[in-house]
Amino acid sequence: MEVKLNPGLVPSAEKNQAVARRESMKPVENTMSFERTQALEKTLQKTAQVRPEAVARANALAADAGYPSDELLNKVAGVLAGSINNQQKT
Repeated sequence: MEVKLNPGLVPSAEKNQAVARRESMKPVENTMSFERTQALEKTLQKTAQVRPEAVARANALAADAGYPSDELLNKVAGVLAGSINNQQKT
């Protein structure tokens, strides 16, 4: 992929050119209650950091020479190739 800069397309700003300013953002009000935050933190602390069943599944998939299948790899390659093709057209 090659990137070319076309200086004619880059707008140049003059020194005395007026610039529109955005209105300042107002702070967002905190709508979450402290009690709900505490309850969420307690639930999170009770949740296991490691899920043994997920680790076992990941190990099994990593050990499987047929995973992912050729069909799946071809689908992913097609999606990536299509994405690259679309980026080059724009």
